[in-house]
Amino acid sequence: MKKIIHYSFIILSISLQSCLKVIVKKYELDSKTPKLEKIEIKNKDVFFLGMSHLAKNEFYENTKLLIADLQAKGYIFYVESITELKNKNIPIDTLSVKKLRKLTDLDLTIRFSNSKNPYLQKLKNKYTLVDQPSYESLGVKNFKRIDYLYTELINFYEMKYKVITLDSCDLKTDITKDYNCETLNLAAKINFTNEIVLNMRNKLIADSLVNSGDSKIVVIYGKMHLKGIKDYLKSK
Repeated sequence: MKKIIHYSFIILSISLQSCLKVIVKKYELDSKTPKLEKIEIKNKDVFFLGMSHLAKNEFYENTKLLIADLQAKGYIFYVESITELKNKNIPIDTLSVKKLRKLTDLDLTIRFSNSKNPYLQKLKNKYTLVDQPSYESLGVKNFKRIDYLYTELINFYEMKYKVITLDSCDLKTDITKDYNCETLNLAAKINFTNEIVLNMRNKLIADSLVNSGDSKIVVIYGKMHLKGIKDYLKSK
């Protein structure tokens, strides 16, 4: 199964702002240095390593060095992935993938840099950005996946808002083909991004950190999640 990735918050920003410089600055896509930030949890040594799913090659090379150092010090890594990392033979839930596609307007079965979205291509080419390597390629050995599956994300959205109805174009367009169907409105994208992609997963990470038996943890997640995780921990 090809890796399914989601960048709905970047796509949403692109839809609201046309200036690529604003997007690059907001998400620090041109950064060459990873940031390690402390998360305060009683009796635990926890850090957050903000990940860019599309970044400079130098960013990932420096991330490898940082991970190697942390690994040598005995940290375990909690990582994100809306697909199972180990079992490559899990069949694709085509219906859920098509619903995600209708929500995000992305081809979810290809690498981010290969997206046909013209703004993403401009970002990649202008700033020389490459895809995030796998966790194994980054040198991560001792890790746990702390995330929801993409099928669960769709279920959460439909339970909270409404069932995503696929039209004939959605149903006929194979998930490996170019997608030119009508997507959901902006309000739906905002709800999915804020409530499902960000908030629900932030709570999952925060609760996992609090309840974990591990004492030395590094969370490797998209940079946009740090504030939400900290806010949720403070509220508890």
